[in-house]
Amino acid sequence: MKRLLISTLLATVFGTAGMAAVQANSVSSGRSNDLDKYRALYNYTITAGKTASDIVGMGIAGSNDHVYVWYKDGTVSSGTSRDLDKYRTPYNYTLPPGKSFSDIVGIGIAGSNDHVYAWYKDGKVSSGTSSNLDKYRTPYNYTLPIGTQLNDIVGMGIAGSNDHVYTWFKNP
Repeated sequence: MKRLLISTLLATVFGTAGMAAVQANSVSSGRSNDLDKYRALYNYTITAGKTASDIVGMGIAGSNDHVYVWYKDGTVSSGTSRDLDKYRTPYNYTLPPGKSFSDIVGIGIAGSNDHVYAWYKDGKVSSGTSSNLDKYRTPYNYTLPIGTQLNDIVGMGIAGSNDHVYTWFKNP
């Protein structure tokens, strides 16, 4: 279920047309083949002064199911699927040297240890915490599947049960 909520939240963040057309700032819970099987669309709130277009990444911690949201102003919050800053209002996060929020392709949280992974447009990925995206490992290379490009990515998530990284693409 965590995987599905991640994918649904990422779909909202990255502006999947179907969700954007239904209702702004909505989230659902379901399965890979039925995105609202467990919970139909319901509203979520964002920190005052921020909008969904300010979000650069989202992830759900495996240890406690807290939803983390990274914003392009260099802040991150922690909350629930309904209230994105319920547990912690926005606090600052740092990127690896030379990176900016616009370089972020996706962010995920590993289920095994809650390490935060951030993928960047230059083909690098870093590992860290919610507030320091390269605390555990400075950027290193990642590869895309053959026939895909960075612009094809519409969402990314990490499975809580086995730390497999899932990447959703437009038709490559």
